[in-house]
Amino acid sequence: MAKFKIKIDTKKFEKQLNKQIEKIAFDKQKEIIKKQLGKGDNEMNILSDKEEQLLEIILNKYDGNESMIVNGSDDEIPPNMHRGLKSIFETLELYNYIGKYNFVLNGWFVILNKEGIDYFKKKGMRQELFEELADSEKELLKQIIEIERNDGDISEFLANKVNDDERDIVRGEIGVLKSNGLINVSWASNTVYNAVLTQPGRTYFEREEKYFKRMKESANNTYNFGNIYAEGSNVVIGDVINSYLNIDNSLTRIENRIDQECDQEDKQEMKELLEEAKEIVNNIKKSGAIGQKKSFFKKLTDHACKYGWLYAEIVNVIGTAVIGIIGGK
Repeated sequence: MAKFKIKIDTKKFEKQLNKQIEKIAFDKQKEIIKKQLGKGDNEMNILSDKEEQLLEIILNKYDGNESMIVNGSDDEIPPNMHRGLKSIFETLELYNYIGKYNFVLNGWFVILNKEGIDYFKKKGMRQELFEELADSEKELLKQIIEIERNDGDISEFLANKVNDDERDIVRGEIGVLKSNGLINVSWASNTVYNAVLTQPGRTYFEREEKYFKRMKESANNTYNFGNIYAEGSNVVIGDVINSYLNIDNSLTRIENRIDQECDQEDKQEMKELLEEAKEIVNNIKKSGAIGQKKSFFKKLTDHACKYGWLYAEIVNVIGTAVIGIIGGK
């Protein structure tokens, strides 16, 4: 009887298996990120320098076609990015900045997503920038804005700055403003060739002023419980008269305001925050103690800038419950 030998190419099998595992892991990671974005946990995913550089190359080649298709060649991508280029493309796809990519002979093609087109504009509108930018970077942005207002030449101004004794520092400052979508800059012959303000850059200081004004108002609301006075043994806090019925009414009012005033993508998270506030109030009623709620108060303060009224209302309700315990209610 003839013997049959089965030869298995273990290396090929292992390579195929690794590809399948890699795809499963990538799809799972993409699913997790999409869920996070849906819950509003992350307003946007900030890319690394190389990822932003590749996205910028793609955007510079985009001609505005409705299909959002961009074709490019390998020599348009810096040599230091060739190794690991697939991983960079995958990250752009993972964060939904591109819908699809592929490599062709001596080149590549990409289908852009709207999120990718709006990336630098949205990055320039982030509130975090008001605290992230250094004073020197803000000062340079002020000068650029002033030059535009006076119909000056921003490109010439920055080129002169780059050519002075502090050119390395200025290059860094220009790079920060550019990477955050506050200015657009093209370089040639090792200096600034063309530079223009973007809308986020143009409105930066106006938005910054409003941001810190809201922060100040929110901080003041932390201690604002209305008109507090004592008359005999009765304690009155604004229009709340030592009654948990009023607290329940306040909670219902807050929930209605969430439905009416919060952005659609924020409503679920705001309602979850309100439910935590209800639990805290119930614990105060039962035990007379609040306990450690660091995560709750962090989430509450994180949303104070956008929904200052919600911050004030919840703090007011919890404060009223505490006063009720102090008053023996």
